[in-house]
Amino acid sequence: MEQGVEKIVSERYADVLAYCRRHTASPEEAADACQETFLRFVRRAGAYRERGKPLAYLLTIARNVCVDLARARCEPLFRRPHDPFGARHAGVSRHAGSLRAAGLLARARRLPRAR
Repeated sequence: MEQGVEKIVSERYADVLAYCRRHTASPEEAADACQETFLRFVRRAGAYRERGKPLAYLLTIARNVCVDLARARCEPLFRRPHDPFGARHAGVSRHAGSLRAAGLLARARRLPRAR
């Protein structure tokens, strides 16, 4: 099984890296995502059953890794550094002074009124 895993890794590394480059924010993050994809694959190699489509299996793992990285990179819209709980507990109106909130409020005010 170990030789089969090595073969899959060597044959599909470029494909997985290309996928990660399209779905991450930077080349460095893509390389990290690709490495994490293969780490997860190797860790679960015993559970992998060869069905003729190792690339599809690897890209599923890569998709999950890229989603995990995107979630880790994303911050809540109205969160301030001094407010560890964010808008959930403080209410969005307290954060209207932030630049992002001000821009959203200004755009909202220009929307046509519903009749």
